[in-house]
Amino acid sequence: MAFAAIHLDAIGGLDDNAEKLIDTLQGNSITHLRHQLARRDPTARVVSLATTRTLCQAQIYGGKPLWRLHLNGARAILQSSHTRHDTQGSCSCASTEEGFLLSWYNNAEGLAALTPAGLPSGQLGISCPSSREVFFDIFGGVMSDLPDLFKEVGALVKERRRRVGPSSSHSILAESDIAVEADTLIREIHYRLQRDTAENLSLHPQILLTLSANDIEDYALGNAAFLYTALLHIHCGVQRKPSSGPEAQFCVQNIIYCAQNMNFSSGLSPRVLLVAPLFAAGLCAVGSGRESARSALVDIGSWMKTPHLSKTLTFLEQSWSQFNGGLEGDGVWAWFERISFDFLPY
Repeated sequence: MAFAAIHLDAIGGLDDNAEKLIDTLQGNSITHLRHQLARRDPTARVVSLATTRTLCQAQIYGGKPLWRLHLNGARAILQSSHTRHDTQGSCSCASTEEGFLLSWYNNAEGLAALTPAGLPSGQLGISCPSSREVFFDIFGGVMSDLPDLFKEVGALVKERRRRVGPSSSHSILAESDIAVEADTLIREIHYRLQRDTAENLSLHPQILLTLSANDIEDYALGNAAFLYTALLHIHCGVQRKPSSGPEAQFCVQNIIYCAQNMNFSSGLSPRVLLVAPLFAAGLCAVGSGRESARSALVDIGSWMKTPHLSKTLTFLEQSWSQFNGGLEGDGVWAWFERISFDFLPY
């Protein structure tokens, strides 16, 4: 109900007391969540995780900064459950609902790794579920090994920032090690771009029967957009290449290409998942690329109707007003890394 209230308020469906109503509903939900957390049975664990996920989504879609508290809460629930995993990368006892929740957690944490705050130290090597066999995660709309890639990229970005910042003495890797790791990740991303084409997308046979050729193509393009997003973060955040340079613009153009070439017949398609890639592309876009990124985000917002789309566009327009391409555009990534509050384009 709290999540629904945020959505209703965004489309003008609530009166002037909307904020108070939303706060009350969220407070009630958190109170009931505490009671659920005191229980140890599997059903209570799934209910707790579902509640935490919904509270997190409510904060993200509401454009509010407390989403990370709920994401950390989901992490604590998963760590406390000591769940075993099978080779398919899903819980050996998982229902469809639990598989969806695990997928949400992995993908949300992957995106969080690419925010300026990143993930706390020690989170890089932890993932749930494990993915010894790579498959296409239909819930998240990406390959199952993409969240771990995002965590590796995010950790390397943070390490590079430590090397060039006042806390360089706390850096773990030498400059040469960071360069080698960046090159390794770039090669891995290009390998995955070849591996995860529409013709090769590793879909479960039962899911494959429910999808058209256009659906599969859209999913492959969406996955590629996220891979180019990781590549953009390496070029700008690790290698410190200019956002207006050829490497960054290659990523920008391909992200926009993926968004524009989806075969979506309605708003409810994998295209609505591309907020994070389009935000990253928009940051570095120059010329007509900015309008392309803006147009795609406006279209997604017309279907989702959630406040975080407006905030995403506001951030981009702020950056565009300060950096007008050319040499000035090189500072846009530093501006992004200085964002003082926790915003997740989702």
